[in-house]
Amino acid sequence: MAGRVKAIRATVSMKIALSEPLLALVNNYVKAIRFSLFWLKENVRNPEEKGVLGKVHEELYTKLREEYDLPSKVAEDCYRDALATYKGWYNNPRRGRFPRVYKPTLWLTPKASYSVDFETRSVKIAGVGELPILGYPRNLRDYMIWRMKEARLVVRNDKLSSRSFLRDRKTRQNLNQALLLISI
Repeated sequence: MAGRVKAIRATVSMKIALSEPLLALVNNYVKAIRFSLFWLKENVRNPEEKGVLGKVHEELYTKLREEYDLPSKVAEDCYRDALATYKGWYNNPRRGRFPRVYKPTLWLTPKASYSVDFETRSVKIAGVGELPILGYPRNLRDYMIWRMKEARLVVRNDKLSSRSFLRDRKTRQNLNQALLLISI
């Protein structure tokens, strides 16, 4: 079997209980990402050049922490999210209008800004605390040994949903061999 060997990825959607500190964090995050996007538009001519992330960190990190009251890792996630959005707009040949952020979403990285405990069915978010998981897929046990990647929290209709991205240690090549062995 020839081909590239890649890790298997999966997305798990969960419903999480809302809390006032979490809603405040999400609102501050949206305001901070708007500010970061406009700061990038004014101060970064080419986001592809070397050293942009360091420059953005120097300028925005303390401002996001102090003015928008974001925890340290969430502030880093915020300007990285803004930089990714800005690069997507900048690299589009037909650019269109400058991106605006309206949806109350929150981008989190594992261990530093969030962690999921599948045993107690809870999510711990930096600056908010521990929140219970209200809804999860039936096959959640299959993903308990997978490694957590980033997560996106989305607030819709007074409900909070989380999309957690997971990566397995198995590779696609090993999975294909296992499927082939099973099918014989």
